[in-house]
Amino acid sequence: MKKGMKFIATWAMLVGGLVFVACSSDDTSGPIPPQKEFKIPTASVFTNFRKEVLEGEKQYIQTKIDETGGFSFTSQKGVKVQVGNLAALGEWGIEGDEIDCTFIELYEKGIMALANRPTMGIYPDRDENGYFEITKDEYGRIATTGGRGFIITGGEFYFDIKLNGKQVTNYSIDMQVPGKNTRGLQEDMLLWQGNINEKDDLTFTEIPIQTEMGFLYNDQETENYVMLLNGWNDLPSEIGWSNIDKYAEFEGEKTQFFVRVPEGYNYENSAIYFGVKGEEGLAHLDVFLKHLELGFVFTEHYGWVPVGLEGYVFFISIDPDTKKIVYSVKEIKVVKNQLVEIKFHDLQTGTKEEVISILNGL
Repeated sequence: MKKGMKFIATWAMLVGGLVFVACSSDDTSGPIPPQKEFKIPTASVFTNFRKEVLEGEKQYIQTKIDETGGFSFTSQKGVKVQVGNLAALGEWGIEGDEIDCTFIELYEKGIMALANRPTMGIYPDRDENGYFEITKDEYGRIATTGGRGFIITGGEFYFDIKLNGKQVTNYSIDMQVPGKNTRGLQEDMLLWQGNINEKDDLTFTEIPIQTEMGFLYNDQETENYVMLLNGWNDLPSEIGWSNIDKYAEFEGEKTQFFVRVPEGYNYENSAIYFGVKGEEGLAHLDVFLKHLELGFVFTEHYGWVPVGLEGYVFFISIDPDTKKIVYSVKEIKVVKNQLVEIKFHDLQTGTKEEVISILNGL
């Protein structure tokens, strides 16, 4: 990522001659809108807000290992989950052992934006046969090299399981995920593993089938995605995030685009996301830099946005006094080297439920 940002910063200083197309709700010929009273949050307030949103999505399952050597539950969105082959620090679970399971399921733009859990995946560097190399860290988390871009989701999921109060390190998870939770069953969906960096940004890596870490298929009869995850050999301190997703194969010329926000807002106390019309999932503009001509702007890494793509730009922050969400939504059609400008008078406030409903409805 550091390498990508250095490239962006250098590139930005060389494009002084480019003409940027601005998208704004400004109308300088009309009356001046009334002044709004918002306070800009600190970084810690914004971070805590996101954590609280995500905490509200957690489902807690307290149970015991049954006679099959595992446990099962049905989630709030109808996902049927069967867990087995449980061990913690080399001690295999037996019938009657205590289980504490934390589960999250996300399908829609609204909650993804507020919790900073967008669907961003690595588009790997593949060889002539379509294969790509992965690396594993000491906990078995996988990574690969490539560009970071939007992926289309059938659901993203988080697990943490404790056995008799100890972290589970071996497991098998069988999930039946209703296709109706997104836009019905779609072909070409793959299984992904998520990694969270030091900025709390989530990025998914495709799990190659040869790793035997899991696989995915469509059950046409039940209209479910069937998702299997395997973990062994003292895997991480938490099972973490996984995803049903596919690459967004948008055609045509690609471009970067930029979003300028009101003064005082930045990457630490606000966020910019991009939702694509007609698709589930959410892209994240996770670069904030000072452009030679545009000033401070949000952008993305690799110029993955197709010219002509229709969607919505979401600005998200919070008022630290009222605890209401500060937001703005801009409908756009991407043009080359586009600047989307969000003015102070574009900002609105709403409760969590109101904003989620607005974003999900787009």
